[in-house]
Amino acid sequence: MRATVRCPYCVSDLAFFAMVAHVDGRYICGKCGHTAYPDDAAYLCRCPKCLELAGARMAS
Repeated sequence: MRATVRCPYCVSDLAFFAMVAHVDGRYICGKCGHTAYPDDAAYLCRCPKCLELAGARMAS
């Protein structure tokens, strides 16, 4: 059994929010829409928070 995948952005109580597993292997945060694909190291999330961070990295 895989460990719980958690959103790096959303906090619930004192822990990061657990993401929901989907049949294709992705995990999605029900709160902000962040996605993760632990089996694909090249996967890039396109949620607004990740796009904002990517834009900040490109601007510096």
